[in-house]
Amino acid sequence: MTASKRLTLRAGYSFEPTPAPEQRGSTNFVDNDKHTLTAGVGVRIFGLGAVVPQPIDLDLYAAATILPDRAHDKLSLVDPVGDYISGGHIIFGGVESRWRF
Repeated sequence: MTASKRLTLRAGYSFEPTPAPEQRGSTNFVDNDKHTLTAGVGVRIFGLGAVVPQPIDLDLYAAATILPDRAHDKLSLVDPVGDYISGGHIIFGGVESRWRF
């Protein structure tokens, strides 16, 4: 018995604007716009035999979120936090398998 495979490729982009206004007063709710790029590949394997009669799925995925720099200029010169710039990036990924019984 020969196993057969089906390959699936995925990709995506999302933009999420921040709902938080610039933090000029006494609050510091730090949030940025977010640009996220994703990519993934999946394979479904059929016909593995009597022990595993149902197909199994294996997926590999990754994403990168970019947070563009955002300046927060405080109105008060004696603010304990002071002016700051928020920004950065987040990179994550994973592996997943699905088994049917």
